[in-house]
This record gives sequence, structure tokens and C-alpha cells, in this order.
Amino acid sequence: MFEYFYDLICFSFFQASVITAVRYTYISIVSKVLVTSLGNFSLFGAPRLVDGWKGGLALNFDGQSYTVNNDLDSCLSNPELCLSLGFSFKFSLRILSMTDYSYIFSSGGDLPDSRGVSLYIKKGRMYLTLSTRDFEWTVVTVFRKVGVYFDFEFSWGLNFGLECFMDGVSVGRTRAPVKRTIKGTSSHGFRLGGSIPGGRGVSSKCEVGPTTLVKAEKRIITAVGFIIGRDWGDVFIIHTIPCRG
Repeated sequence: MFEYFYDLICFSFFQASVITAVRYTYISIVSKVLVTSLGNFSLFGAPRLVDGWKGGLALNFDGQSYTVNNDLDSCLSNPELCLSLGFSFKFSLRILSMTDYSYIFSSGGDLPDSRGVSLYIKKGRMYLTLSTRDFEWTVVTVFRKVGVYFDFEFSWGLNFGLECFMDGVSVGRTRAPVKRTIKGTSSHGFRLGGSIPGGRGVSSKCEVGPTTLVKAEKRIITAVGFIIGRDWGDVFIIHTIPCRG
């Protein structure tokens, strides 16, 4: 764990806080268990570990497999747990097939009775959705990066909205949410490589590198100078202070 104290710099748009970044790297697959740097996750189907884009290992999904993180106390399963600072999520990605409604990840964010996040492909476009109990944000962007690796990232904050990045470049942002007519009261585990049970989608043919979750939205990450993916270790903590006077 690496800790940094911003005791000489103040930030006017948020109060004193702790920002945590967590990075999951893949170590091995033992039977139906994915062993990572920060815990083990269940596997379904036959995903494989392959050489990653920028070193390390990546998960290869064959369109019939996925992995599940059942921690419901995660921003990815329940974004309302991260209302104060928002959060950002990043990983390297290679889409191997443009199958409609193929899900790269999901915790039910696009389902009418659920909250969470989802990312899927449909008719040459990528659909990213994040939902809370009462509101939903969706970013839609044209997608042409089939067969090549790129850095995928999204960032969300209640006032910031939802923004999607590819190779560090913004490809779409939605600031104002849609008010939900059906409350998103259900939470689901985060599935990488596929959709949740009862969803309309299928698993994706893709490769996913190590994932990094930062409990702050993009403006705050930029303000403190944190670079997602830099080799700080698996857990990185930033201590900040607000401006005085």
C-alpha cells in the first residue's frame, strides 16, 4: 500500500478526504477461481489468462465465459456508495467480435429495476450506462477499435455526470441524468465478460487487462495529479485538505 499526504496543497471544490485507488492484477487460474493481487473471484465458462498489452496478464473471454465479484459494497455494484467524490474505472481492452448486445461488463446498470453499471456493444456502437436508485446516465459512442488494444476508462460524479474515455480521449459525456420511472432497488455482483442473470445480453469475445478503481471523479483525479494505471502498487491512498480562508 502506498500513501501520499497532500499537506501543502489545497483544493477548493471538495472537503478534506481520502481518495483510494485499488488495482487488480491477474495471477493465475486455479480450477474455477481467478486468483488476483487482491483476492479471488469465481469463474464461469473457460476464460484464459494471456499476455497483456502493456505487460502482465489479461483475461481472454470466448463469448461464453465471465468472472464475478459479488462484493455489493462496491461503487461498481452500487454507485450511491460513492456519491461524495464519485469514482473512475479503467482497464485495457481488446474487442474480438462485434456481436450485438455482447457485454464487456455489467452489474445491472441498464436494467429497469437495478442499479450499477454496464457496457455493451450494439450495431457498431458502445453503450455505457450507470444508474442509481433514482437516476440513470448513458453515454453512446461509435466504436471501430475491433481487434486492437486500447485503454478504456469511465468517470462519474453526481454533478460531473458520466464520461467515457478511449486512450485518454473523451468520446462522450452525459451531464444531466434521466429520472427513472422504476426505482433501481436491486444490486448485483459485478460481472466482467458478461451480463447478469436475467439480462438480455450475451458474453463478450474480448480481452481485459488489470483493472483500476479510483474513488474520485476525473476533475479530482486531475487536481491531485494522480495517473490511473501508474505503478503505485495495488492500493494507493491520497490524503487531501480543503483550502483555508
